[in-house]
Amino acid sequence: MQLLQNMNQSKTKNEINAADYKFFEAMTILEHQKKVLQNVCFDNELFRKELYKCLAWLEKEEIEELVEWLKSNYWDTNSKEIIAVFRIYMIKKVDTFYYQKIEK
Repeated sequence: MQLLQNMNQSKTKNEINAADYKFFEAMTILEHQKKVLQNVCFDNELFRKELYKCLAWLEKEEIEELVEWLKSNYWDTNSKEIIAVFRIYMIKKVDTFYYQKIEK
């Protein structure tokens, strides 16, 4: 978050290059998803649905950051949902990789 503030202070929107803008956009999505997850953490089913959607939108590095955030904030209360979503996510990733290899 500090990096975003520094970037906003040092550059205007027109001065942000494409790589900076992509990073800024991705961080905005990650921060938004964190807020959504905070708002639905009381309902296990909603938490699971929102976490699954979140994984579809984020890049690998952002998912790694999200995992650390989930561990520190929601592991005690929502660990079953987190594990269930990541199992489905990993199975789909492996299936996609496997079928891409077959098609080649």
